[in-house]
Amino acid sequence: MSLLTPPVETPVPDFEADEFRDADDREFHLVLLDNGRMAMREDDQLRETLYCIRCGACSNSCSNFQTVGGHGFGGETYTGGIGTGWEAGVHGLDSAREMNDLCTGCSRCVPKCPVGIDIPWINTVVRDRLNRDADAGAYEFLVDGLVPGERDDDGGMPEADRDRDGQEGNRRRLDRQKWLFGNIETVAKVGSLAPGVANAVAGSRPGEWVLETVFGVDPRRNLPEFADETLREWYGSRGSRVRDPARDVVLYPDLYTEYFRPERGKAAVRALEALEVRVHVPPVPESGRAPFSQGMIESAREQAEAVHGALVTHIDGGRDVVVVEPSDLAMFQSDYEKLLPDASARRLADNSYDVMEFVYGLVNNGADIAHLSTGDETSVAYHSHCQQRTLGLEKYTTAVLEDAGYEVRTSDVECCGMAGSFGYKREYFEVSEAVGQHLRDDLGDCEGERLAASGTSCQEQLRALYDRPVSHPVELIAPD
Repeated sequence: MSLLTPPVETPVPDFEADEFRDADDREFHLVLLDNGRMAMREDDQLRETLYCIRCGACSNSCSNFQTVGGHGFGGETYTGGIGTGWEAGVHGLDSAREMNDLCTGCSRCVPKCPVGIDIPWINTVVRDRLNRDADAGAYEFLVDGLVPGERDDDGGMPEADRDRDGQEGNRRRLDRQKWLFGNIETVAKVGSLAPGVANAVAGSRPGEWVLETVFGVDPRRNLPEFADETLREWYGSRGSRVRDPARDVVLYPDLYTEYFRPERGKAAVRALEALEVRVHVPPVPESGRAPFSQGMIESAREQAEAVHGALVTHIDGGRDVVVVEPSDLAMFQSDYEKLLPDASARRLADNSYDVMEFVYGLVNNGADIAHLSTGDETSVAYHSHCQQRTLGLEKYTTAVLEDAGYEVRTSDVECCGMAGSFGYKREYFEVSEAVGQHLRDDLGDCEGERLAASGTSCQEQLRALYDRPVSHPVELIAPD
């Protein structure tokens, strides 16, 4: 049907004969435009995109979209986080290339979507395909072998890392920026061998030049410095202080807490021990969040398998896994569903907890909160991590701080704008800064208040915005 032949009893114009025919003398033509939709329906990873009803809820919850708008966060036809899947499916991968990295995987769109589309996963899949689609000769590794995984016996990539045509996949076809941030565990391990030297080199003019020119790291960002002593080194020399524990737990040594801010982990150990919990800090690999965020899905899968292998014995022994960093907990409780067998993913999800959630549970089950450090009505301006909000866990932090005597004021802004590596990338610095300014406007000057944030990225962004220390909430309740 068309405007000239509507489904009503009106004469049909015959333009060739320059006359009107009877209404009953009409033909019906139904034209369906596929535009790649049948192929998307057959694509296990992009199929969810077709569920989209274009309500705009995801765009309204996306800090980056709200900052740059549809022209910046858009392709040939479609805009926003869900637009990446549409562009890739309808117009091809190249059409989604420029907009894809504006999705930081913060996950705030997921609970807002009325049909439950996992938009961050779709963006991760597209990013992975873009990595594999890159010109293999355009990007060379500066240091051969610094990848999360090993080659097989014949020197080639393992079968899981090959494209469908048998060619080597994302590990040899990444741009240098994604390679750096996706392999940050290897970088951290090397840097922690001589932290003073590594910090001096990274902060020098030649170091900054290499980071900016070769890896696209914006020099206006202060990189976190390597700690003199890792969390596990500290714990190894100290040991447990609880001899007759009420419970045993594993404290997951996430990348940031292990190598850059071990004081967060130390505070978690002291707080848990004050509540008669014996803490173990075993060697466990990085969760896979780093390669996952760069679209290195197979590398993230290997990391997930290694993490499961390292933790499953503890879980089988009755130990819960306590996590300081929300983005790693989100991997355990959500993203591993895409990377591990169902039973393995469920086992980790069911036995892993945010550190403040775990403290809340201990106190609610009889532990004496008086054994923790109390706030004495100190005011705290607190920003919860985006993935922590998606998991519904921020309420436990607020409750514990208030029970410990702090006056807590929370932010209403969804995202800090840092989003892991996003805020360090030269091409996104201004976007990250603009989103962060919304957070500062929301919290205000915070005069006379302690600043606290649960996430690594949130802490770094708030430090840059306020030029003052920012604590993890567990540091506020940990006894000296």
